[in-house]
Amino acid sequence: LQRVGRGYFARKRALEALLRNLKMFHQAAFTIQTAFRSHLRRRARRKKRMAFQDRQNRAALLIQALFRGHVGRNVARERWREYLRQKAAATKIEALARSFLTRRRLQRRVADVVKVQCVVRRHAAQLLLARMKEQKKMAYYAEKEPQLVKIQATFRAWFTREWFKANRVYLEIARTRRTVRRTLSLLGPVPTVPTDAQ
Repeated sequence: LQRVGRGYFARKRALEALLRNLKMFHQAAFTIQTAFRSHLRRRARRKKRMAFQDRQNRAALLIQALFRGHVGRNVARERWREYLRQKAAATKIEALARSFLTRRRLQRRVADVVKVQCVVRRHAAQLLLARMKEQKKMAYYAEKEPQLVKIQATFRAWFTREWFKANRVYLEIARTRRTVRRTLSLLGPVPTVPTDAQ
């Protein structure tokens, strides 16, 4: 009976030790499982967090890229508009400068043409005036010529008469001299009379 009792108690103690070991194993397994599950959960959460952060980063990068593209397009569009405005302004300034230079060249040419026209018209007017004066003078002389000729003839006759009257003595002396010379030339050379000195 003792042997049976001892066996029973031994089996009971062995069973209790086994149960304790099993319980301890179960507790250890539970702890390990809990730690592993928490580790898996943490890893899953980390993966999810990293995936979320990755998605957020990609979304942020995409948003930044879109925003930068939008800003860049706006800046490029504004620069293009500014370039077009500057080009239009430059074209307008060039057109104004060309029109100003063209007008100034045209004004100079018109002034030159006007000067040439003035010179030509003045010359033509001078020629016309000279021709008119000449025609007027010729008409005047043609009208007054008989009277002028008569006056000139009367004056010349009077002047000749007065001159002959004033120079009658000199004319007589000159006529006498001519007569004497003619006579002497007809007689030949005049003989020289010797003087006492010779």
